[in-house]
Amino acid sequence: MRSKKGQGYSIEDFDKDFGGQLSEDFEYPDWSTAPSRSERKKPSGKRSKREKKRIKRERRQAKEAERAAKRKRKDESAGREKRSRRDDKRSVRERDLYTGKVPENKKRRKKKVVTVLLGIVILILALGAVGYSYMINKLDKVDHYSLAGEDLDIDPRVAEELKDYKNILLLGIDAREWEDVESCRSDACIIASINKKNGDIKLISIQRDAYLDLEESGYNVFDKITHAHAYGGPINTIRSLNRNLDLNIESFVRLNWQTVADFTDAMGGLELDIKENEIYEMNKYIYDTNESLHGDDTLISEPGKQTLNGVQTVTYCRIRKGASGGDEARSERMRNTIIAAFDKAKTMSLMELDSVANKILPDITTSMSSGEIMGMILKMATYSIEGSINWPYNGANALINGVSYVVPVTLESNVIELHQKAFGQSGYTPTDRVLELSQSIITNSGYGYEDGTEYY
Repeated sequence: MRSKKGQGYSIEDFDKDFGGQLSEDFEYPDWSTAPSRSERKKPSGKRSKREKKRIKRERRQAKEAERAAKRKRKDESAGREKRSRRDDKRSVRERDLYTGKVPENKKRRKKKVVTVLLGIVILILALGAVGYSYMINKLDKVDHYSLAGEDLDIDPRVAEELKDYKNILLLGIDAREWEDVESCRSDACIIASINKKNGDIKLISIQRDAYLDLEESGYNVFDKITHAHAYGGPINTIRSLNRNLDLNIESFVRLNWQTVADFTDAMGGLELDIKENEIYEMNKYIYDTNESLHGDDTLISEPGKQTLNGVQTVTYCRIRKGASGGDEARSERMRNTIIAAFDKAKTMSLMELDSVANKILPDITTSMSSGEIMGMILKMATYSIEGSINWPYNGANALINGVSYVVPVTLESNVIELHQKAFGQSGYTPTDRVLELSQSIITNSGYGYEDGTEYY
C-alpha cells in the first residue's frame, strides 16, 4: 500500500492499488501457474545448458572425490594401531587364497619383496657428527608399533639361555600399492640375530612355505609361515617363530617392496652379482614388478657384478621359479641384498645418509622405540655380518591336502641344528612343546624319522 505511517488512506490510493475494486473482488494473478524462464525459452523435457553444465560438474566432482578417497586410503598408516584378528567369516574364495587351495591357474600373481637389515642401518655413521636430540627426532619419523604387554610366547628356559642374543624379526610384505599391509602375507621372513657380546650378526632366513604351527582366526593350525602375518600381523609371526623354533624374538622391523626400491634408489643402487641362470627370470618379471613401483624397468643384459636400481633389486629378490633355484636360492639373494646394503651404507657420507633417512624412515614400521634404536646405533660400528642360515636345513617338498609345503624333517632335528649353528648351543635339547609339534608334523605330513629309518 502507498500510505505512510501517520497518514490516512485516500481514495486516490485505493484507485491506484485496486483499480476501484474492493480487495475481496480484486482478481489476483495466479503466480503459481506462471511458466519459469527456462520453460518459456526451452521446449518441455529438454535440459538447459546450465543444467547440463551442472550435471557435468557434479560428475567431475564425484570422480575427484573418489580419487581423493583412494589416495587417502593408500596414504593411511595401517600399522599405527593393532589390527584385530581376521574375521573368520571370510568368504571361501578369500580364505582359499591364503591357504593355497585355489587352482594354480587362478591364483593371484604372487609379489615378492626383500627386506633390508633393520632399515635404520643407513644411520651407521651419523651419530658421531650430529647431536643426540637431532637423531631422536629423525628416528621419530619411523612408524612405531607397540608390543608392550603382548604375550610373545617365549619359553622361560629359552629366554634365559638366549639372554646374550637379541633376535629381531625382519618382515618383507608383498602388499600391492592399493592393499592393506596388515592383511598381506610376509614373503620375506628373516631373523637378524645379534650377539650382544661381540656384535656378530647372523641372518636366519625362514622359507615362506615352511610348515609350522600358527594361529588363524583364533585356532592353532599347521600352515605356511607366510600366512601368519595375514592372520595376525607381526605379533602372530613372532609368536609362531618363538613357539616352533625355541626363540626369544621381541622386536620386528617391517617394510614393503616400494620401500626397498626407494631405499635402493636413494643409495644410488646396490652392487650385486647376477648369475647367468638368473637373467632370464629377472627380465621375465621386471615389468610385473614395476606395475606397482613405477620406476626404471631397464632389463639385465649380462651376468656379473653390477649396480642394480630399485626395480631391478626387488625383482632380483622376487624370483624363485625355473632356473633361478627355488625358495632356497631366493633366500640367499635376499641375504646378499642385505649385505650389499650394509656395506654400501658404510661408504656413504653423512649428507647422503641423512638424505636416505628422510626418504625411507616414514615407510618403516617397527616395534623398537627411538631410544632403543639409538642404543643399537651407538654399537653399530662394532657390528658385522658373520654368517647366514637358510632354515629349515633339511626340508621336504610335500603335498598335504593338495597344498604344497616345505616340511622340516624333522622339526626337532632342525631346531637342534639351528641352536648349535646360530647360538653355539652344543647338544641342545628342544623344549617339550617343540617335541610335540615335531611329532604332529610327522603325523600330518608322513615325513620324519623313526629309529633311523625315513618313512612316508
